[in-house]
Amino acid sequence: MRIAFFTDSYLPAMDGIVNAIMDYRAELEKRGHSVYIFAPGSQKTIAENRDSHVHYFSSLAFPPYPDYGLAIWPYGSHKILAELGIDIIHNHGEVTMAFAAIRAAKKLNLPLLSSFHTLLPEGGHYIAESKIVKDAARTVAWAAFRRLYSTSNAVTAPSMAMKMLMEKNGIRPVEYLPNGIDVNRFRPGGAGKLLKRRLGLQKNKVILTVGRLVKEKNLALLIRAAPKILAENPDAVFLFVGRGPHEQYYKKLASQSPARARLVFAGFMPGQELVSYYQCADIFAFPSTFETQGLCALEAMACGKPVAAADCLATTELVKGKGTGVLFDAADPQDCAEKINSLIPICGEKDIGDNALRVAKEFSVERCTDRLEGLYARLAGRL
Repeated sequence: MRIAFFTDSYLPAMDGIVNAIMDYRAELEKRGHSVYIFAPGSQKTIAENRDSHVHYFSSLAFPPYPDYGLAIWPYGSHKILAELGIDIIHNHGEVTMAFAAIRAAKKLNLPLLSSFHTLLPEGGHYIAESKIVKDAARTVAWAAFRRLYSTSNAVTAPSMAMKMLMEKNGIRPVEYLPNGIDVNRFRPGGAGKLLKRRLGLQKNKVILTVGRLVKEKNLALLIRAAPKILAENPDAVFLFVGRGPHEQYYKKLASQSPARARLVFAGFMPGQELVSYYQCADIFAFPSTFETQGLCALEAMACGKPVAAADCLATTELVKGKGTGVLFDAADPQDCAEKINSLIPICGEKDIGDNALRVAKEFSVERCTDRLEGLYARLAGRL
């Protein structure tokens, strides 16, 4: 089967969507399918692209988040799809590339699958801080999504929480289809001990968080909880891995904390280095209130690490009691601290690591691709 992925986010940007697309592409190609990517790109990205299966369209940078671009005019993509003999279009986008996918599907009479990845209706803080403006933006965004997804032959959500939220806002029917993680890459291992030694943290409890440094990740909660955690566990260290437009905001907040010496911003970690950071952690902290699935939490669990997460949206489906971690109030630093402190004494126990790994394996890219492949076959009329 020849499959076209349309996305508003792709390399060189790195996020959960990009990782999911890359993992799905690799697994589908292992199974004999051909996958082509259609995405926005800068002039530099377009000039340096050497992947014949990736087609970039000129884009404008998105001011609040310059790592991302909006494709200016991707609406001739149907001509490329026709030449490639595409069988099905899978839309991962929500902005201009989504509309290009819709146009191409109509022009070529191809089945269109759309997957929901980002909770854009809750991103009104990128426009203004006013509650009135944010509420209006949320209403407009859900109306746009209803129109966008009404054109698809099938729509998927990566968690049951998102499926229910989408249906509540008038998008239906929605099928549950989680994104997969590479459990052969993210796995328990000894590289974490080497990294701990390199960082001089052999005697410390490492509390790790990974992800884009943006306000919706709610990292301010963890920074505010840190002094309370250190009061009971003075050997704790907090590692923040990632980068983003609110990096300076978080660093300034950390610099004003009594715990500032234990709040370490490690920057972006590529490839195997990221796996080493997961492996060196004792606890993965995940205060985000914006997760449609929580792939970072699953990557940590695949490395055998318990998760302390905000009791919000999709993460509640991953953290299933003390066997895999704890949930805390996303607005309460005291509760966050208490829950993490309750986890620290038992975080090294084998049962917790085994339980976390068991949950992660339910989301292996192989299992998730089985479901995706079946959906493709159904939409393409091959069953």
